Amino acid sequence: SYENFKADIKGYTKNLLVNNENNDEKVEIEQKNKNKSMSINYLSLSKSNNQLQTILDNQKLILSNQKVIMEQLERLKNKTIRITVEDIIQRGIIRTRIVTLLEVNCLPTDPTAVEEIFLKLPQGTASTLSDTKSIKIIESIIKDTYLKSTMPANWENQETFNEEGSGSIAAWIESLELRFRLDNLTKEEHDQGRLIILQLKVGTEGRNVINEAGAKTYATAKEALLERFDGKVSIETAVMKLSMARIDYSIANFGNSLKMMGDLIWETTLNRTSSSRLNVVSQGLVTKLSGHVQRRLMDRLGFYKSLKDLYVDLEFHNQLFVESQGNRRQQFQKKSINRVDSFNGSKGEPLRCHHCNFPGHKKAQCRRFLSGLPKKDYTIQNSSNSQNSFNKLDVPKSTCSIVSPKSSSLLPAIVNLKINGITSKCLIDSGSAISLAHYENMKDIDKESCEFKILGATGTEEVVKSFCNSSIMVGDISVGVPLCLSKSRVVRDKTILGMDFISQLKSTMIMKNGVVLNDHFFPFLEPVSETLSASIDIALERQPVRYLRDTININSVEIPPSAEKKLSNETILKMIEDRFGNEDLVSVFSKDKTDLGHCTITIPYIKFDYSKLKPFRPFCFPGRMMEQAETVIQEMLDSGTIEEGSAKMLHNLIPVRKKDGTIRPTTDMRRSNDAAPYIDYPVHRVDEAIHDAVGGDFYMLCDLVSSYHQFRLHKDNVGDIGIYFNSKTYRYLTLPQGFRLSPQLMQEILDSLAPEGLRWYYDDGILKTVGSLNTHIENVRKVLLMLKKAQLKVSWTKSTLCSDTINYLGHTISKQGFSLSESGSRAIERLKPPSNVNEVRAMLGAVSFYCQFVPEFAKLLSPITRLLKKDVPFSWCNKCQYAFDKLKKGLCSRELLYAEDKNFPLEVYTDACLTGYGGYLAQTVDGKKRVLRYWSKKRTHIKRKRDAMYLEGMAVILFSRRHLNLLIGTRIIWHLDNLPLMKYFSKKLDHHPQLSAWATELAILDIEWKYIPGPSNILADSLSRTCVESDGEEESTSDVDEVSAVCTISKEEVEEKYDMWLRKLKEAQSLEKIVISENRVMLNGLVLGKVKNNLGEKLCPVLPKSLHKEAVQLVHVELGHPGVQRTYLSLLDRFDTEAILNTVREVILQCSVCQISKPSKIDHPKFEAVDIPSRPFTALAGDIWQYRYKNEILSVLNFVDLTSRMWFPFCIPNESSQAIGETMIRELFAKFGFPHTIRFDRQTSLRSTALKSLLSSFGISVEYSSTQHHTGNSIIERAFRTLKQLLKSTYNEYVTSQKSPISEMEYIINNISQIGLKYNSTINTTTGVSPFSVFFMRDSRLASFKPVMDCDNHTSFYSTTSALSTWKRISTDSMENRKEKNGMLANAKVDCPSYSIGDLVLLKNPSTTSKLDTPFVGPFRITCQMDQHLFLKPQENVKGRPRKVHVSQVKPFFKEE
Repeated sequence: SYENFKADIKGYTKNLLVNNENNDEKVEIEQKNKNKSMSINYLSLSKSNNQLQTILDNQKLILSNQKVIMEQLERLKNKTIRITVEDIIQRGIIRTRIVTLLEVNCLPTDPTAVEEIFLKLPQGTASTLSDTKSIKIIESIIKDTYLKSTMPANWENQETFNEEGSGSIAAWIESLELRFRLDNLTKEEHDQGRLIILQLKVGTEGRNVINEAGAKTYATAKEALLERFDGKVSIETAVMKLSMARIDYSIANFGNSLKMMGDLIWETTLNRTSSSRLNVVSQGLVTKLSGHVQRRLMDRLGFYKSLKDLYVDLEFHNQLFVESQGNRRQQFQKKSINRVDSFNGSKGEPLRCHHCNFPGHKKAQCRRFLSGLPKKDYTIQNSSNSQNSFNKLDVPKSTCSIVSPKSSSLLPAIVNLKINGITSKCLIDSGSAISLAHYENMKDIDKESCEFKILGATGTEEVVKSFCNSSIMVGDISVGVPLCLSKSRVVRDKTILGMDFISQLKSTMIMKNGVVLNDHFFPFLEPVSETLSASIDIALERQPVRYLRDTININSVEIPPSAEKKLSNETILKMIEDRFGNEDLVSVFSKDKTDLGHCTITIPYIKFDYSKLKPFRPFCFPGRMMEQAETVIQEMLDSGTIEEGSAKMLHNLIPVRKKDGTIRPTTDMRRSNDAAPYIDYPVHRVDEAIHDAVGGDFYMLCDLVSSYHQFRLHKDNVGDIGIYFNSKTYRYLTLPQGFRLSPQLMQEILDSLAPEGLRWYYDDGILKTVGSLNTHIENVRKVLLMLKKAQLKVSWTKSTLCSDTINYLGHTISKQGFSLSESGSRAIERLKPPSNVNEVRAMLGAVSFYCQFVPEFAKLLSPITRLLKKDVPFSWCNKCQYAFDKLKKGLCSRELLYAEDKNFPLEVYTDACLTGYGGYLAQTVDGKKRVLRYWSKKRTHIKRKRDAMYLEGMAVILFSRRHLNLLIGTRIIWHLDNLPLMKYFSKKLDHHPQLSAWATELAILDIEWKYIPGPSNILADSLSRTCVESDGEEESTSDVDEVSAVCTISKEEVEEKYDMWLRKLKEAQSLEKIVISENRVMLNGLVLGKVKNNLGEKLCPVLPKSLHKEAVQLVHVELGHPGVQRTYLSLLDRFDTEAILNTVREVILQCSVCQISKPSKIDHPKFEAVDIPSRPFTALAGDIWQYRYKNEILSVLNFVDLTSRMWFPFCIPNESSQAIGETMIRELFAKFGFPHTIRFDRQTSLRSTALKSLLSSFGISVEYSSTQHHTGNSIIERAFRTLKQLLKSTYNEYVTSQKSPISEMEYIINNISQIGLKYNSTINTTTGVSPFSVFFMRDSRLASFKPVMDCDNHTSFYSTTSALSTWKRISTDSMENRKEKNGMLANAKVDCPSYSIGDLVLLKNPSTTSKLDTPFVGPFRITCQMDQHLFLKPQENVKGRPRKVHVSQVKPFFKEE
């Protein structure tokens, strides 16, 4: 310091006398201005001269001045002059400045050179001139002495600018400008020269910046460089930008967005150095990138030499990937779009994902699969939102009430709010799930302990260990928010208020000048240009990255909660000791394996039945494992479990392989288990234990060490159980491991010792506390005192004394609910597909433990459980693998099942189908449905033939029995989609014996029955369904399902095909020279002839003989391979031709499809005379046809209009009255109106009371025909036979034309409507007109070959007959035609037999299952006869309606005399 330096000078000059030449005059060196403060000034060239200031600092100016002063004083010893200390100091400063300027200009600094410059200074420079003037004089002398001749230009010594190594661009430019001053390069005279030098020294990237800015002067170039390289933002602003930044993977924008992301990562890094920039940015980009670019970066980490290499490599890799994906997609889309299920089956096809159907990756690498999107074909873009289908994740999104203004720039949200009465700066951030404050700012506030991790957008991980409940004043309203205390510098000067604060406000809006919080305006504290906020409307984001669902989000980074200790065991014991004193509770915990407790309650006497014992045979233990076995025996001896001595029942020590692959000696207890008696004490159920544990604020978990060995046997049982090993006998003193009675005996004692709130499940005890932490500490103390008193010991490492979330019995339990534990999830992930039946049973045992977490559990397992049947060989097919993968995915998702809230009623949803039952238990809390349990159950095979009321009633009773412990004593709202069953249970009727018994059983429950329509009961309905997926593929969820190529109708293809036919017709007609008669005319070069049908006359093309065969083939294929007669009539309706019948027979006879699929013609049975109405859609005939494919059943509901013979076929999901009624309303009545009459047969689903009531409500009369003899409803039966033939023909043709066709089931579902249209477009043999033409009074235009005409040719061209008269004539002709054909049958003259009431008859057996079954059953008594139908009842008084049959199904029964 200067004070020390001044003291040294005083001490040196105190007694120094300077003599003159005569040695008679002494001059005392005086010190002037003793009391005046003196200071040593540095060189002050300019405030921005940082480089010179640094050099002067490094030279240690004070020490160098002191050295110069000492040299000066030595030279003045022999002179008699008067000099002051101040003069000496000033001269030293001048010399130091000379040395510094010489070093700056890279010139020698030896004493000779310094003295040379010093002597050239004018007199008085050290004392009279100011610092600036003296420096200028020194600079001019140096230039005159050295620079003019020897020194090169100073700007050449300036280092080339490098953004990573040169630091700030501003400091670099200031250093360059200083060199310009030394070189006399002024702004006015040398502007272009300065610009050229700047371009040379700034580097390649800097030159690009100058060229892009179009700078023509030095000033504009400097401004562009400062804007590009020195445009740094604050850490807070960079954090906000980084939390919202996204990588644009398009080829045009990827490079810029990647560099911007790297700059933001670097700006948010604390304590950064230029050498670590590459490592910091690359590590940060790994967390921000995704997909193929992220994998590329992770593979190349450590190989990049600079950030430029990294950016170029990733940009090049992304461009190649995007281009390759585009080429593959184009190649794929050029192929048939209908080959959905065939991509992975044929050779030569590219590898395709089984989840999204895109090529180039597998399911494990699929981004859609990893994001949780459903499985379907994403290659088909059939909606406007298809481009964003991947970007929108299928996750719930919280509602953020913050609204951003309509501008592209973000606004700040930093305002002043009072927190606990103190005005504080607050940042409102919707990107944070919690609110954060700095630890130092909340020192005086009471805190509570917690422990969880947070990860901010900067990548900094922090553990929050405390929080405080704070009150924030928003206007006149107080908002309570828990502030988590952080030590991050980001929250040092401001408090972050997250969604837990925002969600409590009525309205939050960002205005132009401030924030509106709950109708109170708070202006911004900082300008827009300095602070950015993440408070934007997340509803406008395409990808909802911020959502709140059991996660802690800090700037869009998720941290799932895990089961961790809230307070350590040491802390809890310390708190107990502080409150209650030292009670030696540490002794409860075991120190090692041999430190076991001995329970004070002994096991009751066990009476063995020695008569059941088998002879003992010693086991020859392997010698190589003898050492391990001796270790086990010694540990049991040390712990007091066994002792040497004889025993009545000896057991061998055998080696057993553990799960980890190691082998451990274990006692074989089978002999004692055979002789042990049975004990009735129950063993607790896991689901009940889990349910009781859910809902606590704090938990304690204790695990007994070697649990069975802590319970002593009765003194009379000591010596009963023993071990034989190595020619020695040992007897048990405690309960043995593996003994059949050990669990029950131990459970009984532990239950008797347990205090209130503690529940034991074998050796695992759990304590649930609902209340404060102090209450929990008291409960923990009670449990530990109980263990100490009972002399039981628990494990220190496996026990947890205080936690709000805990792992218990394979589940993670908390106050909200319970889910699959992380260890259980990992165990499920490690499951491998079974290879035999035994492994199937083991796998089912493992996953059934978590069945309540998986919706549709029985549905998923149905293909796998089928392998356990005796008559089914083991074959792990695609369905089994699909069910296995989907089950693992459902379990590993760790869905949360909520705890029951006692303040709200329980809601039950159940449903049933032919293959199983399903349902779930839920509650509605704050308008949101919370699922408590899932349940499903398969039906047994022997109970398949049941109606809907019985099945859904069985679902209700089975669900109530399974969850009776949850349902008793609470209010229940039971939802059913079966209205008759709901009314039966609610009114407690007694008409049905089984339903009445179930209603009585349900009477103990407080149930409010509520009807829910079938479509609203989707989840419960799906839980009851069997697995219907084909080969692991899901059905398409798109609005428009795919159709096969054989039924795809393209307007362009049809027009092209018909144009070709018109050209052929014109050419053939011109070659054959068609004669134009009075019934023919030529229009547009085509000869047309007049054709008559029942609707009138019309003009059709004249078909030359040369095109007969080709026309027949075309019409036959286009109309779905109809028979000879239909094809012939269809040709006559479309062409003016003659003598074509033989050609039709020849073509159809040679048709390979018809030869394979069509059977020989069969005789028709006798039909009843049915009245044909005179108007279409007056009377309909309806029935259901079941199509069976392997193990799947498809139901087809078809209606036929009796007047026009029009078909209305539909596929229905099941044969319930609900499904039939919905289909009729949606597909039939809503499109065509209501008929007068519908005729069904006696099928159960068609004669249900619910369906009949529905049709009666619309004024529709319902008639029923006989069940087994189909003469009463023959029209619909013939329609099904024809439909089956058409499906066979078209499917066979489709299979031959496709490499990998779809299944028959999918083909019917996709093409049933197209097949109906083809049939309705053919000519009906009875009416002589196509059904479509009769029904709509116009042509369907399918396979119509008509020229372009100036007049309308769609209606009857020459006829003026009205539609009503045409319909009436068609119905009359049809009835007469039918009577004429019936009269030609062999049994046409057989009269209907008549019976009297009370006659006995035998009925044909309707369901013979073997050759030994009798052909008739009965006898039955006749109650009524209506024409050809009889109503029968059994002889016994059996309840139920009489059975309606046809007279051809019965024969008289004669009693024996």
